[in-house]
Formats: sequence, structure tokens, C-alpha cells
Amino acid sequence: MRSWTAFCLGFGLWLALFMPSFAASRVALVIGNADYPAFGRLKNPLADATAVAATLEKLGFVVLSRQNLDAQGFRAALAELAEKSSGAKVSLVYYAGHGFEMDGTNYLVPKDAKLEKKVAARLEAISLDDVREVVSSAAKLRVVILDACRNNPFPLLGR
Repeated sequence: MRSWTAFCLGFGLWLALFMPSFAASRVALVIGNADYPAFGRLKNPLADATAVAATLEKLGFVVLSRQNLDAQGFRAALAELAEKSSGAKVSLVYYAGHGFEMDGTNYLVPKDAKLEKKVAARLEAISLDDVREVVSSAAKLRVVILDACRNNPFPLLGR
């Protein structure tokens, strides 16, 4: 999984760095969620997000770096990216934290999610489709990189 993430990040960054039409305006939202009161702490997301944010900044991206977002903060960060991406050449989201797939839809998990019932998952988590919609306003390149832990710490999702 990490090698695929590294490849996607490397390819997206290569395009942003070496393609002249992409050089004018680059915006990224980097999220590292590690502290989940309902599920425990993840070891790597904060360090991974910090490293990615630093790399993107060196490449000239305007980086919105966020850590341990609850649902409200997650949605606010996406709204901020949507605003800053309007007219940008490149819009990128990097997410490290819990993720899951349910009924064919992928979700990113805010730190305050409890996910006690299947219907709650749709209300508490952030749909990957919503994230993709946020980056869609970029003129040239839209990138979403997920470094999501997809083990199932949510045993109640099957109900």
C-alpha cells in the first residue's frame, strides 16, 4: 500500500513540477488523522502527513495542513480547499487516517466518528466522492491520495 501511495504522490508531483501548464497555481490539503477516541490511535498518519506537506511546500504548493480533524473541522478544511482551488491549476488532497468502504462508497473517518451503526457511518464519515468534488474545480490536475488504514476497527458497520 505504501509503495502505491508513494508512486501516486511521486507521479502527481512530477507532473506538477515538470509540466509548464501546471506550474502557475498549486493548492493542497494534507490531513493526518491519528487520534480516534472510539478506536484508538494510529501510529503513522501524523508523520506521513507532515512529510507530504513539507514536500509539497518545497514544490511550490500552497499547503493547508491539518491534523486530527473532527467532522466539522474536516468539512471546513474541504470548504477552504474548494475556495482556494477555484482557478488553481492543480488541486491535491492527501489523507492519512482511517478509511472504509461500505456499499460501494469509500469514506474517510473524522476523529470524532463513532460508527456504531451503518446509517451513522454515512452521516459521520466523509465520502470520497465529496472529496473528489472539491478538487474538481482545478483547471488542469486533480489528485486525491489516500493513505488510509483499511483494517476494520468498526465491527458494527455490518448491521
